[in-house]
Amino acid sequence: MPVLNKDRVQLTLPKGVVGTNLLENLYDKPFGIYYDNNFKIFKTKSSNPGQIVISRLDTVNRIVSGRFTFDAEFVVSRETVKITEGRFDVKYD
Repeated sequence: MPVLNKDRVQLTLPKGVVGTNLLENLYDKPFGIYYDNNFKIFKTKSSNPGQIVISRLDTVNRIVSGRFTFDAEFVVSRETVKITEGRFDVKYD
């Protein structure tokens, strides 16, 4: 599913490391959320939670880069979306 203008993805990675970080569907663990432009919230699906691969963690310039993929489920209807080929370059505080 292509991400449209108002769609967004939130990744939470409390203790991320360079390399592969497996996602879960628990809020105190690494997880992903997809927000569609109809205000539906899809959270990481437990049967195929996905992963974040951190390829760069620059602690001097405070930049983290990587790729992600995960399945997410709308809790009300069980509708599922597949998030694929995600990429990020983020400056953090």
